[in-house]
Amino acid sequence: MNAIRTHRGGDPRALSRLRSWGALMGALVIGLAAVADGDERGGPASRISGSAEASEYWDLTADLDSGHRLFARFAITHLGPGDNTAYLIGHVVTPEGLSIPFRKGALEGRWTPGPAGRFIGIGSSQLDQRQPLRRLRIDRAGIVIDLLYRPDPHGEFREIPGPPGYFVDSLHDRAPAQGTLQLPGMDVPLDVQGTIAATHTWMDRGEATHALRRLEVFSLEPAMILHLTEVTEPGGNRYHSLLLEHEGQELVKSQDFTLVERGKKDAGYGTPYGVPTRLTLSGPDWEGEVTLEQVLAKDDLLAIMPQPFRFLMSFSMKPRRFWLAARFEFRFKPRPDDREHSLSGRGIVSVVFTNPLPPEPNAGANKP
Repeated sequence: MNAIRTHRGGDPRALSRLRSWGALMGALVIGLAAVADGDERGGPASRISGSAEASEYWDLTADLDSGHRLFARFAITHLGPGDNTAYLIGHVVTPEGLSIPFRKGALEGRWTPGPAGRFIGIGSSQLDQRQPLRRLRIDRAGIVIDLLYRPDPHGEFREIPGPPGYFVDSLHDRAPAQGTLQLPGMDVPLDVQGTIAATHTWMDRGEATHALRRLEVFSLEPAMILHLTEVTEPGGNRYHSLLLEHEGQELVKSQDFTLVERGKKDAGYGTPYGVPTRLTLSGPDWEGEVTLEQVLAKDDLLAIMPQPFRFLMSFSMKPRRFWLAARFEFRFKPRPDDREHSLSGRGIVSVVFTNPLPPEPNAGANKP
């Protein structure tokens, strides 16, 4: 973990990074005119329909060299108080493990949509995806985070498998990011670098009708991409996928593997929202294990809704979200003229429940 750096004292490295930050900001401004209309699957543009229950959201996970983690969701929904309500919700987790939450909601006409559905402005916070050089800015409750990031234009997005009508795109797994971070109590902002992973989810009906739980695992290792996803329907059917890369080499890309949950622990909202303590995975020539550790942050996702809408929506959904630290290991069977090898490291696990788990959940069939 790199030491925290500030802008003080004319540090040549800090000045160099400030110049780079200025150059990136200039590129952001210049490039705004170069955005094409329309978006194929895998693009970041808004896809929300006119359905009365439609909603969509962009989830971003940032891993910064200062040791901070940023979890942010920008969302648009027709549920609750009127159509086209937008909200922002998330956390910053400090290197010491302190979770600092932020949230803000805005009715239609009080937030800023952008051209081609690639921009959302909620107060002074924004998610700007109008060009290759993108911007994530959080300005809320004394938190000011401003990051520019550039996904690999040749990187392959992935359609994450899920129930019919529930669409998830993995937009990018490790987009390089650079910018500044300032939290309450800091006299000056920090220069930070790191990576950002992003997914985009949309649906025409309430999410609780599609997914009871969604679990994702991301790697924090610099030379490794790990993205494990599992979506569990209310009826118990499960859909999962795995991408594992190391130093640019694709090791596993599959929807055809076995995933077993072992143990259960209370992550902060009681037994009905218990998360597994361990995940074991196995494919034809590999096996893996993910161990879930301490809870980093948690949210009641309905807390952003004003009353009485929160009360009314609670009859159909009681969503909770958790982020946990994790360790993982993958072992690969030897091929001819090769030897058995393994990869291990640290990760982040996101677990979202739309409703509590039933007392005796039916695991159902594993579906690709």
